[in-house]
Amino acid sequence: MRSRLGYVLPFLIIAVGLAAFLTPLLSRNAQMDGRIASFQRVRIPGTAAVDLPAGPITVFYEKRSILNGERLATAMTFPPTQLRLTAPDGAPVELTTSTQTVIYNRPPYHAHSVAYGTLPAAGTYTLEAEPAPAPAAADAQPEEVAEAAGPTLDEQPRVLALGQLPVTNLLKGGLTGIYGGAVVLGIAFTAATVLFLVTYVRRNPATRDPRGPAPSQARGL
Repeated sequence: MRSRLGYVLPFLIIAVGLAAFLTPLLSRNAQMDGRIASFQRVRIPGTAAVDLPAGPITVFYEKRSILNGERLATAMTFPPTQLRLTAPDGAPVELTTSTQTVIYNRPPYHAHSVAYGTLPAAGTYTLEAEPAPAPAAADAQPEEVAEAAGPTLDEQPRVLALGQLPVTNLLKGGLTGIYGGAVVLGIAFTAATVLFLVTYVRRNPATRDPRGPAPSQARGL
């Protein structure tokens, strides 16, 4: 019974480690899905009022989205667009682009970030989105400009999502978060491996001495 326990116990230890890792992981995934679903969404081009919290804000272009119960799927490329965000007091909010792109693909939403900003206070903000004028040479004809610009914002409605997505906080949480679960899983795997090997060696005495029994023992002397 003890020898059997030596083989069963490692699997139980690994199961505990997996539970310690998967529980916070699944919980954080559910939190992420809820956060994305709660984003403010607007159809562009046009002007819309959005209720936003204070602090950092990210503007996402959603290639797949749901808006007012309607599923939308648009082009992967975000067309040149002028974005203007105005605070409740009428002051403009600076929106900037960044070399770091945040992407989420959580069905039914699929998006990438297009702009960032910091909101001074919570309130109802006004977002304006208009097609950006295409750059053109001085002697270019209007038809050539349109052809060079490619798809424009006016060709089909698109969706922007605004919200806070603290990606760096997804892995935080100390020993109760994903990091802690990963540590517990690593310790459990190591302990289970050692226990399994010790049990195996004890149940197989021949493995203790690779030279095998002495000649006298082999002849029965």
